[in-house]
Amino acid sequence: MDYLRVSTEEQAKGYGIAYSGKRTARHISQKGWEHVGTFVDEGVSGALESRQRPALRRLMEPAWKGPRPFDIVVVNEGRAIGRTGRAFWRWVWELQEIGIFVAVVKRDYDNSTPEGESKMRKDADYAEDEREIIRERTQGGIQEKAENGGYTGGQGPLRLPRPGGPPRPG
Repeated sequence: MDYLRVSTEEQAKGYGIAYSGKRTARHISQKGWEHVGTFVDEGVSGALESRQRPALRRLMEPAWKGPRPFDIVVVNEGRAIGRTGRAFWRWVWELQEIGIFVAVVKRDYDNSTPEGESKMRKDADYAEDEREIIRERTQGGIQEKAENGGYTGGQGPLRLPRPGGPPRPG
């Protein structure tokens, strides 16, 4: 089983999902595991918990039923699991409780061993740190735009109408 996720609609239109899917499929094959399905969340934030992500919620349905059709979920990178510790660990722990593990292609580990769990902790921290850096950059850009007199929210304000014409968008 593999799970693929990208955060934005823009990434969904690019190569993110296709690239990740090729990597997870290759990893599954190299390990000699059976590939029983793929679940994809496109344009879904990693800050959302598993029950808030449509494909991840569907992935969990057969996981809770017996006999389970899989015992490991493969992701390309740790950040696909989650961008916050809460989102990351709740899903991982939920899977572990029912005997399912998570494998990460990028650093070639799974959480079925103490060494793999150690690597997973580092990936969880990295994913959350990276999310905070992105948030700070975004907020900084908005702040700079505001300081320079730019419009920082939603659709731009309407300009005064042209003589004899409808209002022009900002």
